[in-house]
Amino acid sequence: MFNFFSKQPNLDADGRKRLLDEVITPMIASLGLEKKGDYVWHTSGNAAIRHGLEYTLLKGDSGTLTWGVCLDFVPLASGSSLKLYKTEKAFKFHLFEWTDEYMTSFSGGNMSGGVIHHTDSKRTKEALIKLLGRYIPKAKLWLDTCNNIDQITKTAEQQANTGGGYNLHHPNPKYILPFLYAKQHLETQAITQFNALDLVYFNNKQELKDKAFKHLVGLL
Repeated sequence: MFNFFSKQPNLDADGRKRLLDEVITPMIASLGLEKKGDYVWHTSGNAAIRHGLEYTLLKGDSGTLTWGVCLDFVPLASGSSLKLYKTEKAFKFHLFEWTDEYMTSFSGGNMSGGVIHHTDSKRTKEALIKLLGRYIPKAKLWLDTCNNIDQITKTAEQQANTGGGYNLHHPNPKYILPFLYAKQHLETQAITQFNALDLVYFNNKQELKDKAFKHLVGLL
């Protein structure tokens, strides 16, 4: 006899990807983002500032939302070299936000409500729709106030001054700031902020920090 109350199997990786596309893609159309990968949606083209949203996979078969900006003039250490994200296929969050619950979990808060646990298709879909319903307006407001260098600089300053969970961001907003200052030709602020950066931001390689400084000077 068929048991209508039997436990439904958890989503596998392919099922999860299909579900994310089915739910997220139409719900974030108002943000002007297009699906560019299994877990990422961002603006098309290769503009200096690109907006994006990601479904970030976490441990324990769970996930949360991340939204932010990709900046084509900020190099990041990659192995023994620096990488710039200038093409449509090359997208990386330089400055971003997490859900409130996931953010505060690093200081002892409860992740419940801000993180989705991948169970069966029905419950995962319901949780995803609920999470997006809460956070799409917040993501839109954040992205709408990060449309130019001045706005993005203010956001980076706010994150750097707040610290806490923002110190766990990679890249750290403190790393992004000198390049934003350089883009605005604020030489003293750019160089002072850059010189204060620890070598850890450059994979503990002085040669990478030297290359990054040369790039910074080129922006001034």
